[in-house]
Amino acid sequence: MEKLFKHISETSKGAIPYNDAVQLMLWIYCTLEVLPRQFRDLRLSRAELAALFSKLSAVGKVEIEPVATACDATAAADDPTQQEHWDRLISKLLLKEIPLEEAFRAKLTIYL
Repeated sequence: MEKLFKHISETSKGAIPYNDAVQLMLWIYCTLEVLPRQFRDLRLSRAELAALFSKLSAVGKVEIEPVATACDATAAADDPTQQEHWDRLISKLLLKEIPLEEAFRAKLTIYL
């Protein structure tokens, strides 16, 4: 996972817009075929993928809006620097509450 973190960090010029980061994570979750060849043999669990994107968010590689306050339970639950945030997005995809955008596939090379 560290090698993939480094690769995304180095390939992405500046911060990844949040909506793009969501789609990037969902595409990687659905198929490793979107990854460069050297990463396609990775066995990324759902938790590891969520941890990867929370780490990218924590170091500023995902463009996020400031969270309201640390006391606000809703804001804390929606904090992209937390692994649970990204895990919830996978759940929403599986429940068909958010789509996997086919048009985003053309943008994958910007970040991978």
